[in-house]
Amino acid sequence: HTPRAAAPMISRRLASSARQALSLAPAGARALSAARVTTPRWPRSKLNTVLNIVPQGSVHCVERLGRFAGMREAGWYLAVPFIDSVAYVIDTREQTIQIEPSVCVTQDNVSVHLDGVVFVQVVDPYKAAYGATEPFKAVAQHAQSVMRTAIGQRTLDEAFHDRVRLNQDIQTGIASSAENWGLVVKRYEVLEIQPDFAVAKAMDLQATAERRRREKVTTAEAEKRAAVLEAEGAAEATERAAEADKRSVVLQAEAQAESVRLAAHAARESVVLAAQAEAEALASVGQVLSGDDGVKAAGVQLARDYMRMMGEGMSKSNTLMIGGPGSSAGGGTAGAGAGGGGILGGFDEALARAVVLAATASKAIGEGPSAAASSARREGPSPEAAVAPRGSGPTLAPKQAARPTASDRVADQRRRARISSAADSDAMDQVLRDARQEVDNAMKAKEAAISRAARPSGKSA
Repeated sequence: HTPRAAAPMISRRLASSARQALSLAPAGARALSAARVTTPRWPRSKLNTVLNIVPQGSVHCVERLGRFAGMREAGWYLAVPFIDSVAYVIDTREQTIQIEPSVCVTQDNVSVHLDGVVFVQVVDPYKAAYGATEPFKAVAQHAQSVMRTAIGQRTLDEAFHDRVRLNQDIQTGIASSAENWGLVVKRYEVLEIQPDFAVAKAMDLQATAERRRREKVTTAEAEKRAAVLEAEGAAEATERAAEADKRSVVLQAEAQAESVRLAAHAARESVVLAAQAEAEALASVGQVLSGDDGVKAAGVQLARDYMRMMGEGMSKSNTLMIGGPGSSAGGGTAGAGAGGGGILGGFDEALARAVVLAATASKAIGEGPSAAASSARREGPSPEAAVAPRGSGPTLAPKQAARPTASDRVADQRRRARISSAADSDAMDQVLRDARQEVDNAMKAKEAAISRAARPSGKSA
């Protein structure tokens, strides 16, 4: 027991001698020695002062006559001098152990200098005091060994890029051994991974090239994105312009369709209104024609229209064709009279004379007195002017179509003389009134002829 009890005293003397040597050494040697002291000082002891005080966060390991007597927690306690001794003063707070840089070889045969720091805490003071001679130093050396093993399983890039997993692997490797020494490894951190100079230079060049590549890639992506955005903008502008043109065309087509529809509607309304007006006019005419006076009035109106038409023809030409019963003028008029229930059946010679008279008057007004007189002399009464009567009654024999008498010729010559001397519209009105009178006379003659043909007689007609 005596040599073991004297060990703390010897350790304290050696530590004191070392401190004195460092104080006398040059500054560079002191700095190198300080750099190598990376673990907490162990063992630490204390002189027995009978009344001993344990600070918070520390534990005193008390030995009696060289044998373990117990652990004293924070507070005060009494120890028998020369019999009891404070062999170890253990700090139970978390402590750091600096791992000196060591050369490691990666999986891809690259030498690197690796250092780190371990955070440990004493959880079992008895194992820390009696489990190892220097537990903190043992943890540091074991950490270096585990660190080399972990680096050897990784490439240089993996060691640089996966430090978290590297720290976890080293911590796991140290923790299993540190439990036997009463320590728990809180965590491990790799401080620096320093490759060789040549490798570091190559890595710098690689990093520079990678940065240049990323710059070019970023620039190209930016230009590509700008081109894409420009193309999308142009496409969208074209699409909107096309949509606007389409909308404009659609609106124009709709406007044209609406215009056509309105025009068609207006035309339809106009046709409907015209048809309604014509129907009303025809109804009025039909109502008027239902009586005897209406039939006569219609005949007069047709004769008037016919004379106006012939007068217009004579104003444009010197020749007037008045056909017989089969002609287009006289026959058509007579046929109309026959189909209309005997309206024009009694015109005969008087109608022809009235027509010639009206035409000659129109010609005279348009060309002058001399032309009218010559035209009247050329277009005297002829057999073609005699229109065969057509009606619902019996047809008269051709010999009954009387020729103009002497009085008729005198009346015609007087009328022609009046027409030749007419130079204004009053003379024309007088001529037209005479023509209407002739038409009335023709109607009366027709009715008389029909009545005579209807009376029974002993002789055939």
